[in-house]
Amino acid sequence: MTPDELTRFRAGDADLFRQLVECETPRLLGYALRLTRRTEDARELTQATWVRAFERRSSFSGSGSLFGWLMAIAHSLFHDGLRAQRRESGVAAAMAAEDATCQQDSSPGPSTADTRIAEAVGGLPPQQRQVVILRVLEGRSTRDTAVLLGIAEGTVKATLHSALGKLRSALSGDQHAD
Repeated sequence: MTPDELTRFRAGDADLFRQLVECETPRLLGYALRLTRRTEDARELTQATWVRAFERRSSFSGSGSLFGWLMAIAHSLFHDGLRAQRRESGVAAAMAAEDATCQQDSSPGPSTADTRIAEAVGGLPPQQRQVVILRVLEGRSTRDTAVLLGIAEGTVKATLHSALGKLRSALSGDQHAD
């Protein structure tokens, strides 16, 4: 983003904001879908992210990427929603419903494997999940991932190594991963 665009963005320039929405929404929706695992929830999260971005546009420094800033907003909103959901329905009830849904799908094939992988990735701690999404699913470089998440490249590598070990264990049925 150029300095002029940054000034216009912070001032609430509707045309620039519309252009940014058109340009960044497909990637943001993809990120939201990886977080929520449901299309409708991903659309709602994407819309809420843009609303929050507009409301807090003056806080965007321009020193990092706009997409990284949007990812941070989406991540925060997603986890705020999870906390609220847990308070309302209780963790045990949500887990029981998810277990029942998983047990109903007994047909073998790619959809079952995809579901197992998505559940395993979803079960990772937030930073590990983000690193896996960016490095493995989106194919980003270690450097890009580090910049987007605001962490060191070595941390990205160590986090990915640990996350892949947990995923291997979870997908092989071994629940003793560190």
